[in-house]
Amino acid sequence: PFGAKKGEDGTPVPNPETYPGLKMAFELAGQGKSYREVAQALNSSGYRTAGNMGNRPFSKDTVVGMLKNHFYIGELPDGNGGWLIAKHKPFISKELFDAVQDVRAQRQCRRHTINTKARTYSLSTLMWCKKCGSKMRMQQSPKGEVRTYCAGRAKGLGCDCKGTFLSIYEAQIRWYLENFI
Repeated sequence: PFGAKKGEDGTPVPNPETYPGLKMAFELAGQGKSYREVAQALNSSGYRTAGNMGNRPFSKDTVVGMLKNHFYIGELPDGNGGWLIAKHKPFISKELFDAVQDVRAQRQCRRHTINTKARTYSLSTLMWCKKCGSKMRMQQSPKGEVRTYCAGRAKGLGCDCKGTFLSIYEAQIRWYLENFI
């Protein structure tokens, strides 16, 4: 991994040529710098990636991989989703690693795209297919009529429910409400 080399006994030790770049990357990330900013700092300082793909400039993706690598705190995967203590000494402190993980977690809040053309109809989210139990969806035709259709059928799940116009259901509900005692 970046910042490490094989010691005389085969155990990883800090590489004096790249270890300062490793520490710089974690410190910048811990200060809240973006992955892209960390990559630019590493590249402008003359550092290049280490690995089987050769020495290349850092990208935000290579920085992310480095910042979440438990190798740098002296841990290796145990194969069951956990971590084992490695033979090598940690390259960075657990406190700095945890601080970087906290910053990463804050950055991972998902951004949702809002469909500005989406419409809400009178029975949106209230209808399910009687045959397969899937949601009934609605779509406006080019003529302006709103049709309902089975999401299960649209996904090819074997439902043979045929959709109809939303106005038919609305008329039925209107009749029920008008005749409700």
